[in-house]
Amino acid sequence: KNTLADAYFEMGRTSFERHELTRAQSALEQAALLNPGHERARQLAHEVGQLLGNRESEVADTFVKAVQEERVKWQEAEAEIDRRLEAGRHQVAQGAARQAVQSFTGALEIMRWMPLSASAVEGKRRQAEALLEQARKAEQVEGERVRLEQQEAARRLARAAEQEHGENLAHRIRAMFSTANRHFEKEQYELAEPLARKILEVDPENSAALRLA
Repeated sequence: KNTLADAYFEMGRTSFERHELTRAQSALEQAALLNPGHERARQLAHEVGQLLGNRESEVADTFVKAVQEERVKWQEAEAEIDRRLEAGRHQVAQGAARQAVQSFTGALEIMRWMPLSASAVEGKRRQAEALLEQARKAEQVEGERVRLEQQEAARRLARAAEQEHGENLAHRIRAMFSTANRHFEKEQYELAEPLARKILEVDPENSAALRLA
């Protein structure tokens, strides 16, 4: 038994040197079981037990830290979702429907990828989808309003351009008639008649020009 206990001790010691602590512990416990008076086996087994206990503690600490970090990520994600939902509501109230659509869509995108709890996701998702639908309808109304305003602005520009053209034309006709009339009064009919005919080309009902032609 002592020889077998020594063999297990050597196996345990070799595993310990290789940092194979679980295997070392098993071999050393077997050595102590075969030879309860094997002091070296008992001492090394105790040391290995302490190391394994520390390692388990480190693993536990690492796990807790990972859980805490993941929980922080969840909290940050939920906070960002709430921020975007609130921003979207404010944008709708301000008449910025297009920006609101982007905010609500962004909130839904976060919920699609972040590992939030099912209940939190479902409630916020329903809320975001309803707000997104409202924002899209508001965006359509806003787009139609903008389109009508643009049409009205185009009509005003056209009327203004037409009025300006008419005023310029009337000014040119008055200037041409004034020149033609001076020639007519001086009996320079060969100069007056061509100007009168040009006036009649653009204003056939001009009675003053008809008298000169």
